[in-house]
Amino acid sequence: MQLFVHRNHLLWKDKAALNWLMDCALKVVGRVDAGDPLAAENKTKRELRYVGTPRNVLRHILLSDIKEVPVVLPEVRI
Repeated sequence: MQLFVHRNHLLWKDKAALNWLMDCALKVVGRVDAGDPLAAENKTKRELRYVGTPRNVLRHILLSDIKEVPVVLPEVRI
């Protein structure tokens, strides 16, 4: 997340982009609060798909040498 913020923070300063993001976030929260089954299904998918940081993202962080983005490397098993 910190890499995304570092790379894209200027894009999100635009008022129209922030308004769009807020509208989308409120719609999602409304669906979650209403017990929408799609929200529960997507939660399960996220828990299965996004476990740890993918190697290509870790490689990008290391090579970009952005000091503000800490790199937490996974344990290497030999």
